[in-house]
Amino acid sequence: MIFKLAEGFFEDAYLKKLVVALDKVCREYHLVVHMNFPSEHPVEEAGRVLLALLLKTHRLEAELVRLVEDDAIGETLKPTKGLIDCLKSVHQVRFYLAFLLQLLFYHLNFRPNGVSFVFDKSRANLTKRSVRQ
Repeated sequence: MIFKLAEGFFEDAYLKKLVVALDKVCREYHLVVHMNFPSEHPVEEAGRVLLALLLKTHRLEAELVRLVEDDAIGETLKPTKGLIDCLKSVHQVRFYLAFLLQLLFYHLNFRPNGVSFVFDKSRANLTKRSVRQ
């Protein structure tokens, strides 16, 4: 099941239920990146692979099964702290990757009057640099 999640095989009915249950938990804990990416987008793929990796290494497969069963019978979803921590980590990585992609797009496409903007890691800000033509 975790392999299917990492690979994005959403044809499986059980995996669809799992994704819906995880989405409900993320919304309840305000862990939503407010951008709609298609499922084959690199940010989504990285998020799925990281989530699968964290779920596997923290041995949360039984927690996922319980979560899907509780959602199927209509009970309130009560995830464990470990699952919430995994979802928070994935949320932060997805948000940061989306930010970096926007910054990269801005850097590559925005050059007013021969000036390019470069991200300086040491100062964590954008600096101007003139572009020779």
